Amino acid sequence: MLQIHYNKNTNCAYVLLPFQRNQDVIQVRTDVGDARYVVSVVDGFNFRDKIHGNAAGRQAATFVANNFGVQFMHAKGKSYFEKAKRASIMLDTLFIEKFPKYVSAVGSFLFHFQKEDVIVALGTINTFIWREGRWVKPKEIGNYFLDYPKYYSGSRTFFGLGEVKNNPLYSNKPDVVVISALTPVLIATDGIDDVLNLEDINRITEIAHKGKLLETILHEIQKRGTQKDDISILLRWPHLAINDNIAECYNTATYG
Repeated sequence: MLQIHYNKNTNCAYVLLPFQRNQDVIQVRTDVGDARYVVSVVDGFNFRDKIHGNAAGRQAATFVANNFGVQFMHAKGKSYFEKAKRASIMLDTLFIEKFPKYVSAVGSFLFHFQKEDVIVALGTINTFIWREGRWVKPKEIGNYFLDYPKYYSGSRTFFGLGEVKNNPLYSNKPDVVVISALTPVLIATDGIDDVLNLEDINRITEIAHKGKLLETILHEIQKRGTQKDDISILLRWPHLAINDNIAECYNTATYG
């Protein structure tokens, strides 16, 4: 049974659609430093021909979700990018100590402050912001997809995979976006790319009833039947005057 979770204190709603591996993790925390809340959407991975099963990838995603926000809030730096870069280096070091080889994770993180939000993105997580009546990908976030298995990894940036750290093609360099604290944000793991593209998501947003965007997206994913990987989606929509019934919809929405 799938359930859309809603957190009324943060205006965040999210849903996880596991597939064969179940290695995605979403966290919404209100106990990380000076941030009012921190959102983590993380996709873990392990090579099953090297490490049996899927548990290592799930553990890796949980490890990153538990720790990146803390590392970022404690990191020193004159800018958010410097803080994010240092946090990524530190977490990558800790990650490789815990998972020396054949395990990785990518993530997108939202730090919500009183007047602004900071998005830190690393890897192939889809991160969109609401601008002029539609979802757009911020220009600050690059395209890090690689043609797997032609390349060793499907992403150029990630935490982990200690066995390729000397290969200059790969890195743990994050991207950073600073937006208004009132900007809606939509984050989805890359499994959604087998089902919906950004144009599809914008069309769905146009027809979705008030407060039921995630529900409508979920119905469309299930209707198309082309899911090949875990899909996790998080929506942060702070304009309650627009989505005034979002809590009631998401508190009761379940799917078989």
